Amino acid sequence: MLSFFSKRRSISDNAHKFIQNISILIEKDIQSDTYDIDKVRLEVSKFLDEVKNILLRAESEQSKSRGLESVPEGETVSESSGSSSADKEAATEVTSIAGETDFLLLLAQGMHELDFEARKDAAQVFNNILRRCETQRLHTSLKAAGSPVKPTALDRIANTPQILEALIKGYEHTETALPCGSMLRECIRYETLAEMLLYSDLFGLFLGYIESNNFDVASDAFSSFKDLLTKHKQVVAKYLQSNYDQVMNQYFRQLLQSSNYVTRRQSLRLLSSLLTERTNLPIMRQYISETHNLKIVMNLLLDRSKSIQFEAFQIFKIFVANPSKPKDIEDILWKNKEQLVKFLDHFHEDRADEQFQEDRKMIIEEIRNCIGKESFSSE
Repeated sequence: MLSFFSKRRSISDNAHKFIQNISILIEKDIQSDTYDIDKVRLEVSKFLDEVKNILLRAESEQSKSRGLESVPEGETVSESSGSSSADKEAATEVTSIAGETDFLLLLAQGMHELDFEARKDAAQVFNNILRRCETQRLHTSLKAAGSPVKPTALDRIANTPQILEALIKGYEHTETALPCGSMLRECIRYETLAEMLLYSDLFGLFLGYIESNNFDVASDAFSSFKDLLTKHKQVVAKYLQSNYDQVMNQYFRQLLQSSNYVTRRQSLRLLSSLLTERTNLPIMRQYISETHNLKIVMNLLLDRSKSIQFEAFQIFKIFVANPSKPKDIEDILWKNKEQLVKFLDHFHEDRADEQFQEDRKMIIEEIRNCIGKESFSSE
């Protein structure tokens, strides 16, 4: 076992000491006269570093026994003389404590009180503990009937919404955005937690973070937003159908009209992915029946960026290819027929993409054959 744990206390004692210490840091404004805050912060950092290595070594040993890669990409394990059995036992104990105490809540809420390396360690500890839930549940299911079932970290997060709230609000500070984003996406891997987020008021906060002036914050927030809308297709399909106006007519309209190039491009790609997902067929049909959506996409075809033009075309072709176009959609296409055909005749004509060129020709022909009425109101 590691020296930090063997000298004085067991890992259980140290974990509970960590809970006390991180609580002190969170409340440092009223605790500074009682405790040496710098010393407390150092103890917290030491604990996180030690536990990170225990968890990663245990995960490495488990993966080796399955013939898999030992450690997730981007994570490293420091060498130690500790035995694999001791690491496994310690990792199991920490995981159990995380399911039974406020360990994860305080870890999430205290991120802004940690230094750079400690925040990275905290994210790895949080993510590894959550990954271990599957193994923990498997072991529990093999126990004899009637044995008490210990709550997992997943159960704890599901029953403590403040954890997800703390992680999302980590985007409010540049220094906590990336580690909290990593922890948040680990949570989103689990359908229960993703569904909680989708149906909570927290989901709407993503729009502000995606529009952040800080590129790293905005990009990471969008990655989490994308995962939330793509990881669990059945859950998302049900959510979008019951929250169509909020997501499509508010969130995506704002994102597609963002002044930020990256936001517009990423949002177009995500929207295209959602509309072409088979489970979202009712959403696609509704989206391409609404004139304001067509107008937004047509404006994006004229964007100065060729990349955005191309992404917009992927959505525009869905409107045009629809065999059951509503009259209002048909009329807009008919009214702009000549301009659209002329524009599309030379639209990315030098692009070395056979499928795109076939689509472009098909859309031009479809627009040429568009039938509208002269007696419609001006758009």
